[in-house]
Amino acid sequence: MTTPTGVHLVRSVPLSDSSEVFRTAGSILGDRLLRMLDGEIGVRSNWIGSQFAVFYDNPIFETVEGTQDAYRPFPSCVRKSAALTEDSFSTLGYAEAAVASYRVFAQLKESRDLPSRVWFQLSLPTPLAPVSSFVALTDRAVVATVYESVMISELAEIIEAIPRNERAILWDM
Repeated sequence: MTTPTGVHLVRSVPLSDSSEVFRTAGSILGDRLLRMLDGEIGVRSNWIGSQFAVFYDNPIFETVEGTQDAYRPFPSCVRKSAALTEDSFSTLGYAEAAVASYRVFAQLKESRDLPSRVWFQLSLPTPLAPVSSFVALTDRAVVATVYESVMISELAEIIEAIPRNERAILWDM
């Protein structure tokens, strides 16, 4: 029987916070870890679920009737009197979560609770996923363009905040 030489973790981990995820995975997987994710804890635990509020709590969108299934509770569309711009979204939350988790990650590496060679891993959905899940078909093209631009801005914040030799970014498709 061969021993695995590397482990690649993806998605949510049902623990209380990023520190617990890092410590637990670090203690179990140790030197097999090449990259470490924060477990997509809290509101991010349901893949793109946190983006529901980005659209439904945003006054530029209104709820319209639609089919109800796992990813489309009720589609949202741009209000007819509104002009959609990057400023229409205050935040998607990805940069804020990544930077906060990275701080915890860096402290645990410094205290040697995580191996020094492990990188911080961040998984981001493609803009298509939340837009096609939470926006009415008639508005998806215009919303996707703006949402993608906002996501690229958040990605730039992440790249600025987390050192190049410490980060791995995965597009979750």
